[in-house]
Amino acid sequence: MQKFFQWAVYGALDPGLLDEVQARQQRLLRYTQWLLISLILIFWVMAWVQWVPVRLVGLSIALGLSLWGLLAVNWHRVAPHLSMAAVGVAIVIGCYSNGGLGSVASAWLLYLPLIAGVMGGMALAKVWIGVDIAIMLTLWGLSASGFVFPDLTPEYFKQRQDTLQQFVQLVGVVLALAGLIGQVEASEQAMKATIRSLKEEMRARVIAEQTAGAALARQQAFFTSMSHELRTPLNAIIGFARMLMQRKEGAAFSARDLDSVARIKTNGMDLLALVNQLLALRKSGDSEGLLHRETVDLGTLLAQVCGDLRSLVRKGVALQVKTAAPVTLETDTGLLHRILVNLVGNALKFTGQGSVTVGLEARENYVVISVTDTGPGIAEEDVAVLFEPFTRGVGREETEGSGLGLALSQQWAGMLGGTITVESTYGSGSRFCLELPLQ
Repeated sequence: MQKFFQWAVYGALDPGLLDEVQARQQRLLRYTQWLLISLILIFWVMAWVQWVPVRLVGLSIALGLSLWGLLAVNWHRVAPHLSMAAVGVAIVIGCYSNGGLGSVASAWLLYLPLIAGVMGGMALAKVWIGVDIAIMLTLWGLSASGFVFPDLTPEYFKQRQDTLQQFVQLVGVVLALAGLIGQVEASEQAMKATIRSLKEEMRARVIAEQTAGAALARQQAFFTSMSHELRTPLNAIIGFARMLMQRKEGAAFSARDLDSVARIKTNGMDLLALVNQLLALRKSGDSEGLLHRETVDLGTLLAQVCGDLRSLVRKGVALQVKTAAPVTLETDTGLLHRILVNLVGNALKFTGQGSVTVGLEARENYVVISVTDTGPGIAEEDVAVLFEPFTRGVGREETEGSGLGLALSQQWAGMLGGTITVESTYGSGSRFCLELPLQ
């Protein structure tokens, strides 16, 4: 029963695959087809009762066409035309056998385009407006040429038939108008849904543009400050170099001279590190094929990194390494070394008192290298953008650095198949964890 109801209302179409407008249009088509069959059948019964053979033959043809249009569910384009052809035949037979264009039956010619519009929209209506005009011109031409249309309705039945005609026409018009109004309402709802969708899309685009604008603003701020970042070590290098050049030829190096040389080296290394970070940021999209994998003892590598960074340890800060057991890993040692230098170097840079602890722990299928400090911590709103280029946390603006280290480290960790996570409480320290798969 449910399948018959679905066929009766939607034909061969699956209502679950139709949007609201398409479903309503299909329902209107099928409802109109059922209504037309009912009306033609009513007039066919009247013709049988009155025994008007011409009407019986014509309405039988119309009834057959209307049934064909209803059953031809797979002929989506032809079925509405078959139903409209049935209406056209019934109207022609009605006008012919009721006295021509002056009869009550001729009023159906005015409703023919309206019925077509309900069934198939403007495209079907345009076709049957032309057919309607052709029928009217033909009937008018026959009348003008002197042809007399017979009135085959028995005299005793004329009043009842005209009353029934007017009533059925009124019902048809009301149903047609209700269908058209329903189509307009469905179209308005679909338009409102489309407008809402467009507004949501525009809102998403605005947010994306704002996000991109914020990133661009950070980049612009970074490159604005970069001139200072580059100029400071360069001025120091040039200044100390000039001091050495002004020494008298053959004079021995004093303690001050040695200090100047050390400062040249330190500032030169700082400048080189900054340039390398910029180059690394540009090349950070290199493929996995560029990695040079080798087996490395992670405990040894951690001890080496911490040894290299001893000069950054401030007074009152303890740098310590804690490893549970020896762990070896096949990875790109150089890339991993740079990641660890950034993580441990950041911890030392922002920790004025307390400790920086580097831990190593092997789990089921991955290894965790943690860097825990007792520094100022990171504000919650900064954690979300911590690994984006050119970002600096609250309270870190005055600390030296370009804001590239963590962004690069996260990209490098991804190249090694891992990731970096952070846990931090503002005011009491941070813990960065580098997770790498065991291979």
